[in-house]
Amino acid sequence: MGSGKPIADVMLKYQREFEFIKHDDILRDLRIGGFLENQEFWQNVKKDVNGKVSFLVENLPGKGDRAFQAFLASLEQHDHGTLAGALRVDSGLSLSHQEPRSAPVASIMQNEPERGNSTREEVDYTATLRRLKTIFKDKNTLIDMDDFLDKLAEKGLISMAEELEFKKKSEEVDYTAALRRLKTIFKDKNTLIDMDDFLDKLAEKGLISMAEELEFKKKSYAERIDSAFFALLKKNPKLAYECVLKIIGEMERDDIKAKFLNSLGKPSSQNV
Repeated sequence: MGSGKPIADVMLKYQREFEFIKHDDILRDLRIGGFLENQEFWQNVKKDVNGKVSFLVENLPGKGDRAFQAFLASLEQHDHGTLAGALRVDSGLSLSHQEPRSAPVASIMQNEPERGNSTREEVDYTATLRRLKTIFKDKNTLIDMDDFLDKLAEKGLISMAEELEFKKKSEEVDYTAALRRLKTIFKDKNTLIDMDDFLDKLAEKGLISMAEELEFKKKSYAERIDSAFFALLKKNPKLAYECVLKIIGEMERDDIKAKFLNSLGKPSSQNV
């Protein structure tokens, strides 16, 4: 991080100032950036101001330099640029520090023969990138875009601020639609799932409260599904979607995951 103070000391020094930042937005950015787990995010976003500040001061330093840089980028995005600047100076991180933005993309075409005409070469690389974009957007191609953006940032092709911004552009309506498709699959008469276990795991991950879990378990099978997904649709759609897929994996229900993947890009005929 440079010749400044350790991150832990810097965070402690500005603990009082952290009381006035946009805590929930910054915690969300850290989650989107992959520096907080789902459960870690949900546990801390529910805390009061002092609890959120204590969590950041005590835990962020242990997450490494990239997490600290993501924290600074989030502060800047949420109108705390002066505070971010002070943190940069005290930590020894130059205000002008940016990862290189113009790293070559030659590795994408590493098997292509060299060409003498540089203009033709640039056109070919551009065409290849466009082909890759088409493949990425194909409904039959599934790629972890969060991981892809992480690697672009690591290789200096996008900045940390751009990484956070791009990750926010996953429209919530898409995740909402995905949750509704999953609900349709759960309610299909050919799909039987242990709803008690599913509700247990939702509660473990903080997506429903203990009281909601007990209340939902008193209902019929179909009503449990309705209640669970009604609660999920009130949460952050992206986080709820990711948790449901993780739970389905933990329950070893590859059949449900396969039905869901087959349904992508197809309008649901059931009113959910």
